[in-house]
Amino acid sequence: FACFLMSHGTEGYVYSASGERCELSSIFQLPITHDVCRDLAQRDIPKLFFVQSCRTLAGPQKDCVEYSATQSHEPLPPDFLCSYATRRGSYAYRYADTGSTYVTCLNRCLRRFVPKKTDLSSILTEVSYCVRKESKSNPEFAQSCSHVNELHGRIIFPVPEQPTE
Repeated sequence: FACFLMSHGTEGYVYSASGERCELSSIFQLPITHDVCRDLAQRDIPKLFFVQSCRTLAGPQKDCVEYSATQSHEPLPPDFLCSYATRRGSYAYRYADTGSTYVTCLNRCLRRFVPKKTDLSSILTEVSYCVRKESKSNPEFAQSCSHVNELHGRIIFPVPEQPTE
């Protein structure tokens, strides 16, 4: 199971289109039940989350959200990975002309390393390197990824077959 969350956010939260904040831990803890997704509920499937949002300690506007040091810290689900575009307390940048550095690097690294049957943890190390390297070209908007890995084993994606013409 893989989920990509791309939104505005603060540490521990992402924002809906209407501006409501959603706690990431509640998203990570969503049960995959038989009535929601029969195939996933029947197997022990790893949960992979990729989060493109800021992780600052204050909201997008000072009067909008207050960070609370007493946020709930629910235990992570078993066999879980979350890759964040940036480290705790930092901004995740998205450019009008080229998009998100993190998403661009993630896409580039997946396309490069999945066909080589490289495991996901190693691919994310390459994503971190790529984001740091891209950020050096614009130090004012430097960014560094963060990953939480509670996986029970290596994740190696199946290599997609090339379409025949």
